[in-house]
Amino acid sequence: MPGAPSRLRCEYLTNPLGIDELRPRLSWWVTDDRPAELQTSYHVLVGRDREALQGDVADLWDSGRVESNQIANIEYEGNALTSGQRAWWKVRTYDSDGLPSAWSECAYFEMGLLNPEDWRARWIAAPTMGSRDTGVPVPAFRKEFSVSGPVQSARLYITALGLYTAEINAQRVSDCELAPGWTDYRQRLPYQVFDVTEHVATGNNALGVLLGDGWYCGTFHDDLRQGYGDRPALLAQLRVELEDGTVQFVNTDHEWKWHNSWILSSDLRRGEHVDARQRMFGWTTPGFRDLGWQPIDVVAPEVDLVATMHPHVAVLRLIPPTEALDVRSTSAGETRCLVDFGQLLFGRVRLTINATRGDGFRVRYGETLGPDGELASTTAVDSYTALGEDGEAFEPVFSIRRFRYAEVVGELALDGIVEARAVVVGSALEVSGQFRSDHALLNQLQTNIQSTQASICVDVPMSGVQPAPRVPLGHEFLPFVRTAAFNMNMVAFLGKWLSDLCDAQRSDGSFPATSPVPPRSVLPDDVLGSSEVFINVVWVLFRCYGDNRVLQRFYPNVCRFVNLLTQNLEKRSSLVRSGLLSGDDATPNDLVGTALFHHAARMTARMAGVLGRINDLETFDALAGRIRSEFRKSFVSSSGRLVGETQTAYVLALQFGLLEGEEVQHAVRTLGGLIEANSYHADVHPIAAPYLLTVLTREGRIDLAYALMLQISSPSWLYAVRQNATSLWETGSIEMTGNLAAGAVGEWMYRYLAGLDVDMELNSGDDAYRRVRIQPRPPLGVGFAEGPPLRYVEASLATVAGRFKTRWEITDEAFGLRVTVPCNCSAHVIMPDDTEYEIVAGAHEFRMDLQQGGDGIPILREVSQAS
Repeated sequence: MPGAPSRLRCEYLTNPLGIDELRPRLSWWVTDDRPAELQTSYHVLVGRDREALQGDVADLWDSGRVESNQIANIEYEGNALTSGQRAWWKVRTYDSDGLPSAWSECAYFEMGLLNPEDWRARWIAAPTMGSRDTGVPVPAFRKEFSVSGPVQSARLYITALGLYTAEINAQRVSDCELAPGWTDYRQRLPYQVFDVTEHVATGNNALGVLLGDGWYCGTFHDDLRQGYGDRPALLAQLRVELEDGTVQFVNTDHEWKWHNSWILSSDLRRGEHVDARQRMFGWTTPGFRDLGWQPIDVVAPEVDLVATMHPHVAVLRLIPPTEALDVRSTSAGETRCLVDFGQLLFGRVRLTINATRGDGFRVRYGETLGPDGELASTTAVDSYTALGEDGEAFEPVFSIRRFRYAEVVGELALDGIVEARAVVVGSALEVSGQFRSDHALLNQLQTNIQSTQASICVDVPMSGVQPAPRVPLGHEFLPFVRTAAFNMNMVAFLGKWLSDLCDAQRSDGSFPATSPVPPRSVLPDDVLGSSEVFINVVWVLFRCYGDNRVLQRFYPNVCRFVNLLTQNLEKRSSLVRSGLLSGDDATPNDLVGTALFHHAARMTARMAGVLGRINDLETFDALAGRIRSEFRKSFVSSSGRLVGETQTAYVLALQFGLLEGEEVQHAVRTLGGLIEANSYHADVHPIAAPYLLTVLTREGRIDLAYALMLQISSPSWLYAVRQNATSLWETGSIEMTGNLAAGAVGEWMYRYLAGLDVDMELNSGDDAYRRVRIQPRPPLGVGFAEGPPLRYVEASLATVAGRFKTRWEITDEAFGLRVTVPCNCSAHVIMPDDTEYEIVAGAHEFRMDLQQGGDGIPILREVSQAS
């Protein structure tokens, strides 16, 4: 009998609160360890009441038994859902013999406020606003309220133009950081929903909110404030339902009060300055004496509110210093402590101190040290004036930065710093991919790639996470998209960013360099790759998560962009909107732009095919053919040589199928020659970074792929790792330092070293990762005369369909491969000698003897299959 389904998700989230999809999608994993088992049917029950649902009573939707093996993105088809409604659901599956599993545990989803009239609250703000150059203290807002009876449930609906933290009765309402995140506030603003039932008590209560400038009116790259607006504003609505059915509301309105807080200024870029002596103890508890608190301003910004349906930003982990704190006195009579946390990270510092009231100190953050052992540069400065209590703590609330070192300088005793911790902040993304090998530098590279990914995912992909501009740059994230989807569950996170990109799309169909659009320009308006990233993200979410709704929702936006490029082609104007390629790369911009345009047309044609738009499929296929002809006429000589003769040019031409016949082999030989002439170093632009090793591997030069991958001299992937780099941002990597493209190699590590990839030839949209292709490329054969540089690789990948695992090992006698396929899935296994196997769910083991048989072909056999 199959086990109960597990890992229940709604819109890719676990028990989400406040969604606004009227037909939310449900997903689960089939739990059955028996070999070759699969789901033949499912049965979903959805109801208002959990206890009734446990008794199989479903008053919202009873799907009945549905003959289908689909386990992801099952659309809710029950009664209409209403604002604030919670729906409990469970599922059972049927195996190949038609036997039912046990019912799953009950999960839930809860609707947000679906209609504008559901919002009773009004926007409020403090009357202070500062200037373009100077900020003001963070305002604190409060409201006391009384609850007339025992509480059945309580929900806080809240958002801000700026950033907020909220407390009820001195308890934080959630672990969210930097809420509500960053969007183009002129287009759209997410709100959050929190279950605060345990926070609200019968009788008197108090709700308090701190409101920071954040992205809304804080500084950007040009160090000027008030980009989107002149001051932060708050919108909050507390709904309390009592056990007797009575409903009470506490809304932001004219009755709220405000006061300057102890945070004298706070800015994401400049830092945070705190005077703890001004802390107002008990300000979020009932009965607090709020003498001196002032009336608020009721404001009316024009904002389109939407539900938050992506992982929130949270504290991901705490990192201790690498060594004991070294505290010294300076010549100026101050105390100084330089703290090394051992790795580049994104977040802030948490300090525990013993200090005399009024003592002050500064915290400077930096990424590197100079030759003198001092901070080479600083990314931000915080300051703190002590209250004078033993064990008091300082941690910024609304300011984060990238750093490895923190320097504390000020009026502290030598033993005044009790503890220091780095607080890593980022979006709470599930890790989906794991990779290990017997090569220590490769393992550290994978760690660096994942930690860098975690550090840039802060509500949006902050690929420009450097101190300036610290914004989401589409062209920098473009090469990293596929690697990101291997490492972490990116679907809801990137789905939110797609909405930001749509908000930013211009009337002509193009996209700006940065999305959300900053209030003032960060880069030139048009950068190669900033528009192409939109198509890539849409396709990756479909390919890796089976998300047809993404295709349906964003296909019109894709067409608008491709139609713009079509118009440029017809006008014979440049396909490149600005010169992104720079430095020593001699690849013509138009060559890169034309290659990317061809790729975009082909992907759009595939999207049209999936959506059943046959006329569009034929139109975009024909367009891709025209672009291919234009590329060949403009950039391929009669002898098969490419204009520019660069690694970038040949990689793009080979990857996108722009060459014919003998031109392919000529290009492979030329690319190999360019790599050898460059002493086996990569020399590609970030646009081509995801494809270099893939092209070499696919075209039979696995030896060159390994030579580049394992190169330890600069520039290379492993040089920086060998120099103890802890992220992709440190110097010495391939010629894309400071760019996420250096991490694009992660895709090759999963797909070709570990051999794990979705089989797009046989999967339909709803079946992402129901079938995988497992084709590891170990270092065997010609080109490895000195023996294999790797002896084993193992990887696992948690997909929408289940968790896959691979492990291969090379001994003196044989190549061995172990594969685990989850229930309801299958795999196409291709061994290094091209022998193929079709396998089903279960554990499998293969062996390829390294000695040759009589016909010169290595012996291959499946030696066991776990039961």
